[in-house]
This record gives sequence, C-alpha cells and structure tokens, in this order.
Amino acid sequence: VVSAAVDRWREAACELVSQRAKLKRVVSRLTNRSLAVALDVWRENVSSAQHERGAMSKVGTRWHNKALSVPFETWRENAYELVRQAAVMRKVALRFSNQRLGAALDRWQANVQEVQRQRDVVRKVAFRVLHLRAIFAMETWRTWWEGNKRLRTAMDKAVKRVVHSFYLMYF
Repeated sequence: VVSAAVDRWREAACELVSQRAKLKRVVSRLTNRSLAVALDVWRENVSSAQHERGAMSKVGTRWHNKALSVPFETWRENAYELVRQAAVMRKVALRFSNQRLGAALDRWQANVQEVQRQRDVVRKVAFRVLHLRAIFAMETWRTWWEGNKRLRTAMDKAVKRVVHSFYLMYF
C-alpha cells in the first residue's frame, strides 16, 4: 500500500515537472516573439529615420534625433513590460505546480497514516491471540486463589485456636 502511494506521488511529481517545463517553453516563446517584434519595429523606425535624415537641416536633425529616441524608448518600455509579464507567468505556474505537489503529498501522507493505523490494529490483535493462553492461565489462577480464600481463612482460624490453647496451657 505504501509503495502504491509512493508510486502515485512519483507519477504526480513527474507530471508536475513536465507541466512546468512546458509552461517555461510557452513563456519563453511569448517573451522572445514579443521582443523580436518590438525590435523589428524599432529597426524599421531607425531605418526610416536615417533615410529622412539626409534631407533635413539642423533643426530637422534635432527634431529627427528626438524622433529616433522615441521608438527606442517605446521598445525599451515594451521589453520591460514583457519581462514583468514573464515573471508573473512564472509565479503563477509555480503556484499551480506547488498546489498540485502539495495535494499529492497530503494524499500520500494520509495513505501512510492509514497503513500505520492498520498495522497497529493487526499488532494488537496478534498480541491478544498469542497471549491468549497466558490470559486463560492467569484467569484460572485468580479463580483458584479466590476459591482457596475460604480455605485459607479457615486454616488461619484453626492455627490461631491451637496457638491460643497452647498459650492458655502454659501461661
């Protein structure tokens, strides 16, 4: 029974490890895909901005540099947001797997306690069966002792009379 419980616990743990690996791959793909899209957009903006740069004057160049930094800032903000979302997804996946693992461990522990209780019951019954002869012998002796109590009382009285009569004779 214990080995079956351990096997069930092991299967549940393996399943949780597999689910965790799958969730990591999904989070990684989502993060990498979003980062790549954001980087491509930034590159396109930079490329188009560089193309326009040649045609601009000093004022245009200043305005253009500001325009170049805006897509980069947008990309950077998107990257930070994606990293934050990935961390949240990791925490959710970890909580989910920990709950399943905890439930499996609780079931295993309950099974072990039940097996231990059953062993204790069997041990008590076996003890009683093995010591049944001793119990019967003790009960027989107790019955004999109670039955001979009257005999002992009568013998004590007879001895006391004899001792009393000797006492009276000599004193």
